[in-house]
Amino acid sequence: MVKVREKKAPAPQKSAAPKTPAKISGMNKHENDKNDDKIYFLALGGLEHVGQNMYVYKYKGKYLVVDCGMGFLEEEIGAGDVQYCDTAWLEKRKKDVVGFVITHGHEDHIGGVPYLLKLRKDIPLIGSKLTLGFVEAKCKEHHIEPETIQVEGRDKLKVGPFNLEFVTVTHSIPDALAVCVRTPAGSPAGRALRLAHRHR
Repeated sequence: MVKVREKKAPAPQKSAAPKTPAKISGMNKHENDKNDDKIYFLALGGLEHVGQNMYVYKYKGKYLVVDCGMGFLEEEIGAGDVQYCDTAWLEKRKKDVVGFVITHGHEDHIGGVPYLLKLRKDIPLIGSKLTLGFVEAKCKEHHIEPETIQVEGRDKLKVGPFNLEFVTVTHSIPDALAVCVRTPAGSPAGRALRLAHRHR
């Protein structure tokens, strides 16, 4: 009779403790908003779902806003109800907003404009003729007369520390523009450039 030795199951190994990520610090001690030479990009809406497009660029302590749209609540919450971007973060910095670019006239890009302008009515709205026409009509309902700057494809415009270049794009609405935001720190790439508008 052959005796078979049973294999013992290996003892469970202790999992290594997760590494603590390096502490993320803010600006260096010698930096402040005015001499910070980095460019920042922040999406306040438009990334997780269709609608509520709103993007913010920061450079040298100044802010450029691109679009401010509305979106729809999920069906389980209440189909047909609309929602807007939360502008509380921007409200604290409203005195440093230098411009407000609107890329085209769809509601998911202009629906919230009047609510943003209530933070500061003198922020210049920058966009094409048709787009500004849509926005002005919307603002009229809220008794707001916005300051506007009309642009078209190939136009270049300096707004605060931002150099803007506008590009005509084909879209499902006329007079749509993309905007390239340039600073000495560089030009943000990818989605941030707004060179393409994705519909799902």
